[in-house]
Amino acid sequence: MLSYTQNITNTMRHMLKITGCITMVLYSVVVQAQKVADTTRFQRDEEVLRTVLLEYFKEANPDKKSRRVITQNGEVHYFPGFGLLISAPTYTNSLGVKVINGDAYYYKFNMDEEDSDDDDTNKTPPATKVIEKEQIITLMKGFLSSYGNLFGFVKPGEKIFFYYDKRYDQERKYNSQDKTAKPERILFEFSQEDTRMAGQDLAAKTKVTVEPIDKTSKPEYEIMGKIFTNLFGNGFDKSFVTADNNFVYFNGLEKSTTKERYEFFKGLGVIYNFSVNYNRSLKLHGVATMNTSSDVSSNYKSMTITRPAIAGSGAVTIVSESEEEVTTSAKSEKGKAKNKSKKEDKSLEPVQVMGTASSSEKTGKSKDTQTSVQDYASFINEVKAYMIEYGRTLRTLAPTERLVVNISINTWNKETIPQKVELSVPKTVLDEYDKQGLTLAEAISKIRVSEQKHKASSHNIQFQWSK
Repeated sequence: MLSYTQNITNTMRHMLKITGCITMVLYSVVVQAQKVADTTRFQRDEEVLRTVLLEYFKEANPDKKSRRVITQNGEVHYFPGFGLLISAPTYTNSLGVKVINGDAYYYKFNMDEEDSDDDDTNKTPPATKVIEKEQIITLMKGFLSSYGNLFGFVKPGEKIFFYYDKRYDQERKYNSQDKTAKPERILFEFSQEDTRMAGQDLAAKTKVTVEPIDKTSKPEYEIMGKIFTNLFGNGFDKSFVTADNNFVYFNGLEKSTTKERYEFFKGLGVIYNFSVNYNRSLKLHGVATMNTSSDVSSNYKSMTITRPAIAGSGAVTIVSESEEEVTTSAKSEKGKAKNKSKKEDKSLEPVQVMGTASSSEKTGKSKDTQTSVQDYASFINEVKAYMIEYGRTLRTLAPTERLVVNISINTWNKETIPQKVELSVPKTVLDEYDKQGLTLAEAISKIRVSEQKHKASSHNIQFQWSK
């Protein structure tokens, strides 16, 4: 009888253990599902807020006819534990072209009838054509008054940074960089608790600061940027490369050099911004992008073609249905003749726009898609490893701050590779890994990843290289 009772007791204990294990498993599944749902919601809210932000500044443009809005600068990023970082779209500081010669510069207002093309006298922009700080502050307050209720996903104790950068490089320029104008940042700072106030009250109470942007070089941040540049420039069989590599511009402008960009926000941390091209599958496919957006600070239409085989010079002809023939040429190295370049490089043959794809072409594209998915996953994993391994060198970051890497990706495969990816890791994780409190895999698992998909565009032309 005692043995029977003991068996029942043991069985019940065993069942309780099993029930406990099942409960823990179910709880972890629910928690993980909640994390995924929260991440999805945050990304959705970020995208909605960004859309509203861009449209607001477009419509609020004080001179829609001629002033350009640089929407690339409009960004919304949510960082759990810190809060929301909002970068406002920026307006060009003046109309026309800013011609620079050393430290001296003058403006040529191409849109003004009174300015002739051969007038090279020094000019200063008319007062009516310069956006003053007061105008920007008024616009930013107007945005907060109208749309401050969209910050509801920010959690108690977190902050909102809303800023506008008045930089000296927002205008079309020639010659050297203007070193006389001082870039400024207009910063609105408030807490999540402040967002409960009515829109006008929020705008009135918000702390506003206007101060020069700190361009002082910080060695450890510079070194970290060099490490990332090395990763993007030399890794993955050149699958992902910095945006100036293997890129030929057909608008007559010199190819710009890549420089690692980083910004520091006290309380948030250091943010690195990079632009890369994914070019592995361009051995079979390519993308010609016609930029006709009015948001770009220029009056010309530009065409860019990504192709690993033509990092040098030459000309490419594109035949399309809308235009019989469009020929654009890149500047040849050291002024070599175009005809000679064509003869020497047999790969520079006419490019035909694709019509209806055959089954073999579809199969090839499917394989390319699979390859690109694998390449992207490897790329992101490598970036994560770099963030953990080398992020430990950022000694001056506070324990509450973080390392953030924003990557914009140019690619033909817009279905499987995102347009932008943001990776962030707290300084506490870097410190714990440095003290061997975490394995590399454990530290990598704590990196937050947020992706922004490509939007459909009617200006993309897909083509195959002629053999």
